[in-house]
Amino acid sequence: MNFDFINNFSTQLASAVATGDTTLTLQQGGASFSEATADKRFALTLTNTEGALEIVYVTGASGNTLAVERGREGTTVAAWASGDTVEARPTAGTIQAGMVQWGVLGKDQVLLSGGDREVHGGSLGR
Repeated sequence: MNFDFINNFSTQLASAVATGDTTLTLQQGGASFSEATADKRFALTLTNTEGALEIVYVTGASGNTLAVERGREGTTVAAWASGDTVEARPTAGTIQAGMVQWGVLGKDQVLLSGGDREVHGGSLGR
């Protein structure tokens, strides 16, 4: 899976998003994702004032409406209100995918960090 990135992107939702929705409508900036496809995705993080968050992958865009895969990278699909924040942030999944793409890690390897230990290039369990 390939990802593309946008620096310092931040906007708000133009309308509420229900848990079953597969599109998001932004207040502005949707054109930034015009090159998104199922093979070239963008990761976005949705947040609200209560501290909830959800990572979504943008797979297409038309104007300010984005087609998305919801609840990515272990986050939970949630309902969102108009005005909630949408940002392009680095995520563990996009960084790891880039490391595989750039040859730093093999496709069956992971980069884990926790506490005072780090594992670089450890094998995925099967």
